Amino acid sequence: MIKLRTEIDWIEIEITILGKTNLKAMRKAVAEATGVESAYAEVMGCDANSASVFRFRIHDPNKFAGVEVALMRLNQRFPFALPPTVTAVEIALDDYNKGPEQVADWYYGLSKLADDRNHRLYRDFKGSGEAIPRHRESFVRKIADGYQVGIGNKGADFYQHGYFKQTDHNKQALPEPEHRARIEVTLRGEQLPCVTLDDWANFKFEQLA
Repeated sequence: MIKLRTEIDWIEIEITILGKTNLKAMRKAVAEATGVESAYAEVMGCDANSASVFRFRIHDPNKFAGVEVALMRLNQRFPFALPPTVTAVEIALDDYNKGPEQVADWYYGLSKLADDRNHRLYRDFKGSGEAIPRHRESFVRKIADGYQVGIGNKGADFYQHGYFKQTDHNKQALPEPEHRARIEVTLRGEQLPCVTLDDWANFKFEQLA
């Protein structure tokens, strides 16, 4: 069984529709198109009640065909004025054989860093950030306790994030065989290798190794 796997955690897409609608209606349409009840979507503009440009995310797109199906459904509800574009992507590397110690080893072994100075441990609440321990054993214990590693700013064009994954993106507990060490890379703006859906469909992810 393959225990080391690379996948797209989520892909963010921008659409421009003919006419205008409100954010609530678009979120409902995105939820129906993707099959995710609490789908993420945002309006690109100052008026959430009347807009034509939106961004939304598709989580865990196992195959690119799934992205195309979601866009086809969305286009039927709100016809597109322009071809959709990719504005951000998060790519994950999972090791199902390893635990928190692998997260620490990945951190120590990174040859390209999103930021040379902004490295931290944090939990999922404001004010939880703290410095990464100098000693590996302390570092591994923190990761095992639920701390995550962040390199750079979350909203930057290039962000790295490592943790021991025990829940899904809805914060629901995963079965123990699905627990794994994970490192994620988020790319936006100038760091994106391509922006069109056709280019992403044929993209060779080993280029990001």
